[in-house]
Amino acid sequence: RNIFKRLDSYLGFESTICCLSYTKRKISKHRVKSFFSTTGTCHLPSLVFILRNDMPVCVNPGEEWVMDIVRSFKEERRRS
Repeated sequence: RNIFKRLDSYLGFESTICCLSYTKRKISKHRVKSFFSTTGTCHLPSLVFILRNDMPVCVNPGEEWVMDIVRSFKEERRRS
């Protein structure tokens, strides 16, 4: 289970999603539609994978399987 926290700046102009935990399950690359990094204001450095069903999942950017998926996305972009 992934837990997200939304942080609003004190002025209310900017908000961001922060992960409070990582998924414990490996996710198949074919299920991942896109991804983004959480910002430096978050306590837990994370990537958020957006799955084909539009569900966001927090993952550990240091895990080898996560890095493999990110590399694969970057290679596909280079070919496009």
